[in-house]
This record gives sequence, structure tokens and C-alpha cells, in this order.
Amino acid sequence: MLIEVMGPSGVGKSTILAHATSLRRSDTPQWLSREEADRHFVSVPSRVRRRAVDDTEIRDLANWILQMVANSSMLPSQKAFATALFARSEFHRQSIRGADYGVPVVHDELLLNRAFSLLLYSDQLTPSAITYLHAVPPPDAAVVVEAPPATLLHRTRA
Repeated sequence: MLIEVMGPSGVGKSTILAHATSLRRSDTPQWLSREEADRHFVSVPSRVRRRAVDDTEIRDLANWILQMVANSSMLPSQKAFATALFARSEFHRQSIRGADYGVPVVHDELLLNRAFSLLLYSDQLTPSAITYLHAVPPPDAAVVVEAPPATLLHRTRA
């Protein structure tokens, strides 16, 4: 089972997961955090990681993202970073789906959450968001974390 935690930057997704992980009984975990799941894939070569976006399930979405990002007002370095984050998130999603952990994996850096960084500079935000969210393979469950805009602005600036 894959549970994705999503929300904008600075909302506290990673902080909440880290705190929940620290409160969990370590001898028999009921779920795995992103870091615990990701440890299994550290030794995978980068060329294999990059190929995740070539998978037929995600290929059309990957091509659409490349076009949308290329047409956005992002700086070239932001475009490269955004598409690399997408590729990494898709590799992790596929890897988690292909592994048998025996317990749910709770992750805060997968495809639903990637919408916040990929769609940020879209010149057609609403249609782009609709296209993206309809094309993304969904997790088994999602937890949405939110905060007032003033709090997000303060945390992001800090």
C-alpha cells in the first residue's frame, strides 16, 4: 500500500512524517517512512532511475510535462531541476509499487505532491492542473496537509 502526503512547500509534510516516525515503535513498524523505503534503492544506477519516465504507463504524462515545463516561464536551471524531480518521484513510485514491504509506505515526495513544483509556472494553471492530476497514477490513499498562506510564506522565507 502506498500513501502519499501532499501539500505546498513549507506546510510541514516532512516534519509531520519525521515526528510520526519518531513516535512509532521501532521493533514492529506498522508503516515505513519515505527514508526507510528509499534506503532499498540507494544502489540503483542513475541510468536505471532515469528510465522510469520511459515506462509506457507514464510516458505520455512525461512527454506532456516536458512540453509544459519547456513552455513555462521557468529559468533553464529550474526546468532541469523540475523535470529531474519528476523523474526521481516516478522512480520511487515504481520502486515502491514493485517491492513487497509487508506494510504501507508513507511518502511525501511522489507524483501528486510534484504538482506543486511542476505546475508553479504554467501559463495555464487550471487546465494544466486538471491534465496533470487526471494523468498521474494515484496512490492507494492521500493525506493533504494545509496551512494558512501567511504561515506558508513565513516558513518558506525562513
